[in-house]
Amino acid sequence: MTDSLNPGSQIADASGLTGIMDQSARLESIYYNAQDDGISSAAVIAANLDIEEQLVVIDSQLANPMEPAEALRLWQQRVDLLDQGIALNRTNAEYNRNNRSFDLAMASLN
Repeated sequence: MTDSLNPGSQIADASGLTGIMDQSARLESIYYNAQDDGISSAAVIAANLDIEEQLVVIDSQLANPMEPAEALRLWQQRVDLLDQGIALNRTNAEYNRNNRSFDLAMASLN
């Protein structure tokens, strides 16, 4: 729904949407490059698969027509998921570089 009293709001929505879409594309590239199944445990691989499944759900929702505010919310969810995946994979790689088990570190948080 656009603000008929503020025609500039539609332009602001469009520019915000373009920015977050660009951010999502950059993060997606980083996310997939950060994955290394050769050093990842089954738990890390499963977490990555869960993130990818959630991305598919968001992408299928984004394929449908919607209000800019709803699209912005979904794109933000997508960016947040990619950020989580990047953090997961970077932390996993760091633990492996230090010959430590990321799975044990995750288990100790519970």
